[in-house]
Amino acid sequence: MEKVFLLNLTVLVITGVDDTRKIIDECRTRPLMGKYKIFILDECHMLTIQAWNSLLKILEEPPEYIVFLFCTTDPQKIIGTIMSRVQRFNFSRISTNGIYNRLKYIIESENKEHQSLGIDLITYDDEALKYIARLAKGGMRDSITTLEKCLDYNQNLSLTNVQVVTSGGVNEETLLNFMKLLLNGDGKGALQCFNNVYMSGMDNALFIKLYIEYIENCIKFMMVKDADMVSLSEISLKWLNENDNFLPDLKIQLMSALNIKNNYSSEDLRIIIESWIIQSCN
Repeated sequence: MEKVFLLNLTVLVITGVDDTRKIIDECRTRPLMGKYKIFILDECHMLTIQAWNSLLKILEEPPEYIVFLFCTTDPQKIIGTIMSRVQRFNFSRISTNGIYNRLKYIIESENKEHQSLGIDLITYDDEALKYIARLAKGGMRDSITTLEKCLDYNQNLSLTNVQVVTSGGVNEETLLNFMKLLLNGDGKGALQCFNNVYMSGMDNALFIKLYIEYIENCIKFMMVKDADMVSLSEISLKWLNENDNFLPDLKIQLMSALNIKNNYSSEDLRIIIESWIIQSCN
């Protein structure tokens, strides 16, 4: 059980019965300062059934000075007997623009510290930050984690660098180019594009997964015309705005790519993908 104490506030990450027993023991003592002793149980969906059951009694009749806050990203995993004893508050996802502004603030704050220490400043493109914000899908914590990974890779936050970090080695421009080649029936170009990806060392199953996600985002944008709903850069959005007549073809591509992902093992995946390219461009 990990603890972080701040006055009468205790943040806990727990899983088992032994941890919950320690909480119950701590509930028997009043706070040394203030009116309440507050326990925040983060990622509480990880608790076992036995651990939840051991908390039932104190949740039914908590001391007047005890407050429990249960935090989870998977509320459906919490057992019904607990849900019936607590008040539920759902937090809305943050807008893409809100995440972008916060990331910008974080970088500017970091640069002030770097400047005072004589360290090289972080450079960034707005498009790269907006792309990270879209990838987060409303999750501030996810966006900050992605930002940290990208800065560990390169202090120059360009769209290319971000895509290398977040896409497993294939950037969005490659996915867009591959999609355009298939849509235009250019079998030679599509085979060469896929071969370049294969020779780069990327796993075939990962490539198909990333391509399916990319097509799905393209279709979604064509249908709703809302950039905040998709994880796409300005390069893709511009092309999609100018070529939305390809929507029916992309739906066909999506279904055939899903068929490859779901029905073939990784051992013969290269042959299957190349055969799919040849058939699609016939």
